[in-house]
Amino acid sequence: MAVFHPFVSLCYFASVIFCSMFFSHPILLLISLFGAVFYAWTLKLKTLRFLPVFLLAMLLNPIFSHEGMTVLFYLPSGNPYTLESLVYGGKVALTLMSTVCWCFCFQRVMTGEKIHCLLSRVAPTLGLVFSQILALIPRFFEQTRAVIRAQKGLGRAEDKRVFVRMKRSIETFSTLTTWALEHAIETADSMKARGYGLPGRSAFTRFRFSVRDWLALALVFLTLAACLLTRGLAFRYFPTIRWSVAPGGILGALSYFLLCFYPVILSVWEVRRWNN
Repeated sequence: MAVFHPFVSLCYFASVIFCSMFFSHPILLLISLFGAVFYAWTLKLKTLRFLPVFLLAMLLNPIFSHEGMTVLFYLPSGNPYTLESLVYGGKVALTLMSTVCWCFCFQRVMTGEKIHCLLSRVAPTLGLVFSQILALIPRFFEQTRAVIRAQKGLGRAEDKRVFVRMKRSIETFSTLTTWALEHAIETADSMKARGYGLPGRSAFTRFRFSVRDWLALALVFLTLAACLLTRGLAFRYFPTIRWSVAPGGILGALSYFLLCFYPVILSVWEVRRWNN
């Protein structure tokens, strides 16, 4: 989606994140998760490192929720560990993981320049804040590594005592906070000197809507509308697991598959076209 206009990318990510958050059928959540993971792979993002956390959330859910009729075993406290709670915990884990993966992809694709393009005319101050936040996060981590390397070069990282490490971490955080504030003040002064946000000031952008953008936007909205047919896919978690499938639900699932895997299909097609 990085090759399209920022508005097209924004509509696409808003659609898939919204669906990932509110769909409850496990098949749809798996489609969303695999689509996000494969798209993150094409963007060279490492998202599977969070998998153990979500698996732990799935396994811990039956410890706190004891609903369901199918008892797998009893905990030492006497509470049942039910299959329905375990499956529902998997649903929650799939929702969280797919949403997080799509948000990582959104952060990589929607750069500060694209956010600024979308908001520069409508809300210039808000656009500046968002673009600065998106640019500050990677710079903050880079500056953190630079400060740690400087401390190691001075020989201050050799002491492994807990209180010494805590003191060193506080000093590092103080240094990074000072650097971030100075960077924000310099940016604000620079933008003010250039007349940013004044009435009548033009806003330059290199992004222009083309026929390809209109076609991609139409495809996003058509597949999103077809996803409403997924109501034919019913899945009940409590008190027992039940599901039903209608013909319209299958069509909705296929439309949702196309929506989630559209960036991956586009990336594969571009690579093959380039190689040929």
